[in-house]
Amino acid sequence: MQKENLEKGFSRIVLRNGASKTEGRTPEEILSEAQRAASSLKRLMESKVRPLAFKGEQYLEFEDWQTVAKFYGLCARTLEAEPVEIFGVKGARARAEVIDLKTGQVVGGAEAYCMRDEESWKEKPWYQLASMAQTRAGAKALRNVLAWVVVLAGYKPTPAEELALSTQGLKKAQAS
Repeated sequence: MQKENLEKGFSRIVLRNGASKTEGRTPEEILSEAQRAASSLKRLMESKVRPLAFKGEQYLEFEDWQTVAKFYGLCARTLEAEPVEIFGVKGARARAEVIDLKTGQVVGGAEAYCMRDEESWKEKPWYQLASMAQTRAGAKALRNVLAWVVVLAGYKPTPAEELALSTQGLKKAQAS
């Protein structure tokens, strides 16, 4: 197992055989590192010109999840979207993986959908449904690995792209 230093004093444990290793690190060290990441995230979120808020809570958008991933040397890789039909409703399904940038190893993942029964997606062309399914999958995959850091920063762990908002509701939320 290797431990390497990243920017701003963060460290990463290199994963082997798909298992996360924290050997040589105490829970206090892991928590301290996460609190530094949470503090950096909070500063970033407070500087956003149009933060996404819903029912008084601020949510991270995919780009924000990508930033947290970079703190830990991770990124999301979205895979091909495919057409699906579930209970008679057509839409798109996509999968995403969380990749360790140093090793190229998959350390997490998720699947997500964008369906025609959603108000904002009823009339959109296929490529837009496919793209949103990929965006949701990427955000959800990163959420599955990094939500604990986001919660430490005081934010809800649900990616903004998963919120069931109409286009009008989204604009109102962003303007508030």
